Amino acid sequence: MAVSDFKDEIIRARQRGATQQAIANRYGCTRQLIQKLLSEWGVPDALTSKRVDQARKAIQLLRDGQYDSIRKAGNACGISETMVSNFAKKQGIDLAKIMDDHRADRLAHSLDGQQFNGLRIVNGTRQKIHGKSGQYLVDAICVVCGTRKTFHVSNLRAGYSKTCSISCGRRFSKGDYLMTSFVPNETR
Repeated sequence: MAVSDFKDEIIRARQRGATQQAIANRYGCTRQLIQKLLSEWGVPDALTSKRVDQARKAIQLLRDGQYDSIRKAGNACGISETMVSNFAKKQGIDLAKIMDDHRADRLAHSLDGQQFNGLRIVNGTRQKIHGKSGQYLVDAICVVCGTRKTFHVSNLRAGYSKTCSISCGRRFSKGDYLMTSFVPNETR
């Protein structure tokens, strides 16, 4: 009997998710013959459609902002980042734009409420300096006097900007501002 005589069984096995090699081993032929027969019979590749669904799910996860990289979204769905990228290219989806939008949102709120020395960051004030790669500004309130000013994030993180002015810096280092009843108002 020829392998093509088992058409229904081969089609059923492939649709259940059996690999072409497993089917070929079962009927004692080559994988290439099974692949040729399946394409002649017009059988849709069950594994490919499953991967397409996984790629769609990964792209949806990226759109929803649940993951910040293609690799992480692909791993969550059980496929590689290459498959997600290739599917997005075929569909005309710009993954870089999708991820940049969500990264900007995360960055805008990544420093909210943090305190660097005598400066407390005001929520939602992080903004990128146009034309300068990787440089950001934030508004911060001095815990000594309550003044709100704009600072470079890099200066705050490095510890160069400790307070809003030199006089507040002296008070901050001595700790005498703690004796006053001033509480910074974050809603100014």
